[in-house]
Amino acid sequence: MLATLFGSVCTVEIFIDQEGRKTTFLSRDRKGEKVPIFSDGEDVTGSAVLSLKPGKKLDHNGVKVELVGQIDMLFDRSNSYDFFSISKDLEPPGVLLESKKYKFRFNAVDKANETYSGIHVRLRYFVRLTVLRNYG
Repeated sequence: MLATLFGSVCTVEIFIDQEGRKTTFLSRDRKGEKVPIFSDGEDVTGSAVLSLKPGKKLDHNGVKVELVGQIDMLFDRSNSYDFFSISKDLEPPGVLLESKKYKFRFNAVDKANETYSGIHVRLRYFVRLTVLRNYG
């Protein structure tokens, strides 16, 4: 019953532009997903697709995309620190009646710290799309 009250009416997919860009494996065992490599000062571009379930509408207070730099303490998963964040609004508050594709660009991003994955700590950059909603 609660799943119908709080279930999602949409799904989100994020695509990073990779044309002409070097890639590397995301995991240490060099299997699975490959991700693009970005250097300090490069643009980060891509698109996000917000797909509505058939016959559904989405009342929202805005849609935004963020580029986040985060440090995770691997021995304490609840202890994360966002040291970097750039946010862009993609959609003003309103109602979505159909699926929509958004393009985004973060220009000349200052990524002073390299991605790192060690025994106790992980430093990473990622893109996050947020749909702001009221639940009241």
